[in-house]
Formats: sequence, C-alpha cells, structure tokens
Amino acid sequence: MKNDNINFGFENWRGLSDSEINFKMVAKVSQAFAGFLISHSIDKNNFNERDILKVGIGYDGRNKSNEFANLFSRILSGNNIIVFITDKISTTPALTCFVKENNLNAGIMITAGRLSSEYNGIKFISSYGSILTKEQLNEIEYFIDKDLIQVNEDKIYQTDIRSKYYEQLESLVDFNSIRESGINFLIDSMGSAGQQVLENLFIINDIKSKTIFKFSENDFSGRIPNPVKENLQPVIDEIKKSDEFSFAIATDGDADRVAIINDKGDILSDNQIALLLTDYLLKIRNESGEIIKSFVHSDRLNNIADKNKLIEVPVGLRFFSNHILSENFLIGFEGSGSFMWGKGTPYRDGILTALVFAEMLAKSGYRKLSDYMDSKQELFNDIYSEGINIKSEKPERLNSLCENPPDKIGNFSAKSFHSYKELNGELNSLKFNFMGERRWVVIRKSDYYPLLKLYAEGNSSKEVQEILNETSLLLVE
Repeated sequence: MKNDNINFGFENWRGLSDSEINFKMVAKVSQAFAGFLISHSIDKNNFNERDILKVGIGYDGRNKSNEFANLFSRILSGNNIIVFITDKISTTPALTCFVKENNLNAGIMITAGRLSSEYNGIKFISSYGSILTKEQLNEIEYFIDKDLIQVNEDKIYQTDIRSKYYEQLESLVDFNSIRESGINFLIDSMGSAGQQVLENLFIINDIKSKTIFKFSENDFSGRIPNPVKENLQPVIDEIKKSDEFSFAIATDGDADRVAIINDKGDILSDNQIALLLTDYLLKIRNESGEIIKSFVHSDRLNNIADKNKLIEVPVGLRFFSNHILSENFLIGFEGSGSFMWGKGTPYRDGILTALVFAEMLAKSGYRKLSDYMDSKQELFNDIYSEGINIKSEKPERLNSLCENPPDKIGNFSAKSFHSYKELNGELNSLKFNFMGERRWVVIRKSDYYPLLKLYAEGNSSKEVQEILNETSLLLVE
C-alpha cells in the first residue's frame, strides 16, 4: 500500500465506503487524475500550451456516489478541465458510450459494480470507451499528493449522458422483430443503476415487460447487486408464479453485467449464454469476426466458432482490451455475466447483451426461452464445468507450480500447460489441459481477495469434482 493507503487494482479503485473511499481520498485521486491527464496533453514544444481536456462523469445510486462525482467534477474543473457530469444516476455502459461518441479524453464512473452497498469505487474509462491500463493507473498513483488540490465549478456541465447510448442500442438491436413476436420480459434491476433502462426502451418500441426493483436504492433493497443465484430469488419467484413471461433479465450494480433466467426459473450459465449467442450471431445474423473467450469457458465454443478466429485469454477486461479494439472483433465472453460487443462500446454491456438475447428468441419463433433451449440442446449437451474458491495458506504454491508443473494431477495426465502473466510480469494464472477432449483446470489469483480461484471442465460431473479436488490438494498441502 502507498499514498495514504490509496492503491488501485488492475482495472479500477474500490474499497469500503468511509474508511477507504471517502471525501479526502476521492479529492486526492481527483487531483492526481487531473495531473495525469494534463501530463499527457502538454505540447512538448511549448510547455505553456496544452490540449483542451474533456471528461465525462457518471455515478450509480450508492451512498455518496453523487457527492463523490460532484467533488471529482469540481476538482477537474479547478484544473481547467471541462466536465460533463450526468444529470442523474447512470450506468457504466452509458458513460463509456458517451465518452467514445463525444471524443472525450476520459471518463470517471463512481461505482463499485456488483459489490455490496458497503463498498464504493471509481472506474477509469479511456478515451475510446474501455479501461485504462495498469501502467496508466500507476501513473495516476504517482501524481497523488504531487499538486495542491484545485477547486472551482466554472467548467462543469450537467448533461444527459444516456441519449447517445439509447441511440446506439436502437441501431444495434432489431426491436421490430421483438415487438412483432409478442414476447414479454421480466426485468430485475436489483435496485441499482439499471433502473428502468430496459423497460423504457421496451415501452418506446411497444414491447411488453415488467420491472421489479426498478428504482435505485443506496442499499440495493437489501441485496448484493451481483446477479448470481444467491441474490436472484425474488426474480426467480416472480417468473415461476406467472406464465406470461418469456424469460427474465437481471443487471448488476452498474448494468455492465447480466444474468438470464428462463421461464421456468433456471439461471443460464455463462457457457449456455455464450454458446447460444455465438450460434445466433454466426448462423442467423450471418456475422463473422474474432470471438474472444476467457479460459474458463467451455472448449465447446471452439467447435461452433467455425472459421471465425477464436482467441483465448485470462479472466479480466484488461486481457480483452487489445483484442476488442480490433475492427474484426465480434463478441467477447469474460465470465461472471460479462459480455463485450464489437459493434458497441469496448466495455462490458449487460443491457446490450439482454437485448440481443431478446432479439434471438424473437427470431426463433419460440415464445418461451426454455422451449428454444430445448431445440438447441445439442449446443450444450454434456458440458460439465464448475468453479470454486479456496483460501490457500501458501499462495506461493502457484509460482512453484509454474516453475515445476506436474505431469499429472491426480489421475489426469497433462498434455499441455500454459502460464499467464500481467504486463508487469506478475503471475496471474495457470492452465493445465489434460489428455482427451474438454478436460482442463485453471488456477488464478483473485484480483481483489486473498483467494485462489479454480475452474475445471471434464467429461462428467464426477470428473470435474476429481480435477478440482486434486488441484486443491496441490495448493494447500
């Protein structure tokens, strides 16, 4: 830790509200961010000249998010930087679109995403609408406490940052087909920034839907805004008691992640969503391009990607960022409800993912997602995969395994081994591919917690459990 305990992660800054993320710390980071931007804008031939800098700022509905955003705006303005701050609670996808489409220098999103209400944070958005690199975050850290904090309000403009995003969605999704299909959607905004974004788009296009927890609450109505099984019981109960809905959608704290629940109340896995979307994009939309998947997704994707280039990377948006800027990028699957789109903004987008999923069902001729999935069962038959977290008392074992990878883990013989590192050379993860088809295990460090994350795929549930158990023993013995 350094700089008064301000320490950025690999992609953003977040921590406990008040004790770690507070007005003093936000002020320091705001001034440092201003210093970082200014340092990159100075004319090298005339140090008295620099570019006019413009930054977009958004915030979610957490406690103090609005106040932190206003403080950040006043400090940037005090450094002669033009600020466009959202006029109301907004989503991260809306901000990234606004930054990119308006050619701004950067964006700031006050949010802790899918973390509980006790947390807050800042997502730093690049000029092209994606994340800053770790090297750039290190530069911002360098500027902490380098300059006196400057404050004024002369260059702050309250702005509707959402309209550009809505225009983008209208251009990327076939709302006519969704309307004509007559299908009906249940939406759970989880009391978060997603609010009525989907519902409003459906209303404009005369599409039926219902939203629960549609108003942003600073405690997310008592839930953690992470759309995983333990947090989705309200929407599962709602869809199971009614026959009117085709499927349900749940978005996380800032709507860059999404969960899909079928009409029977079953939550689709990331693999199921990825396979269905890839099949739809290639066979029905007749699109082509690079498909980027994290190494925790099933190798079944390799089979249906056909002639399209499929690239495998570690988990983390930073590992996707170079690929998703390519003109040939089609879609990216990171995991944990995170999907990226080549024709959208190069960032996670839960809203766009839900809408394309709706378009897919509409064009299938089926009214219920469960029926459509039955018709596509060959896509994900016999896929067995699982992930677990373990607390390792000897985290250095990951480095030891990298230096001396075993030929076998339990009864499974390794046919290949890969190590993945951060740009600074720090080991991020390992992957062992075993003999046979679709047999592997991934071991990676958590970006935020003192955990090791294990993911495995095998030819049966029993095989997956054996792989996970044997790998766990290597890490804790």
